[in-house]
Amino acid sequence: AGQPQYKFIPWYYFPLITPVATHPIVKNLNVLKTEFVSSIDTVGSKSGLKKTVLLTTSATTKILNTPAIISLEALKRRAINREYAHRYVPVSVLVEGVFTSLFSGYNKMVDQDKIGFIEKS
Repeated sequence: AGQPQYKFIPWYYFPLITPVATHPIVKNLNVLKTEFVSSIDTVGSKSGLKKTVLLTTSATTKILNTPAIISLEALKRRAINREYAHRYVPVSVLVEGVFTSLFSGYNKMVDQDKIGFIEKS
């Protein structure tokens, strides 16, 4: 009678993500347990940059705007399918190419040899 009884229930904010990309960074990874995942939007189309989506959510994804109120009350109600209308939302993206430093126009920073400033990398 003194033994606690545990009941596992889905916690929507800790999704499991299964890598499906074939890139070497994620190729041999198993299911990833994540916590409070954020989506990534690769804005802009600067030439010379190669963008590769490494991880996405599942075919049934719900997106909340931040700041979101998180409550245990959410566990009491059943999930409504129409709330999970988003599909395969990017959560990890590899961006390759030459990047210009955000500080390249700041002469005070560029002139300091101590910090090893690199205008492009």
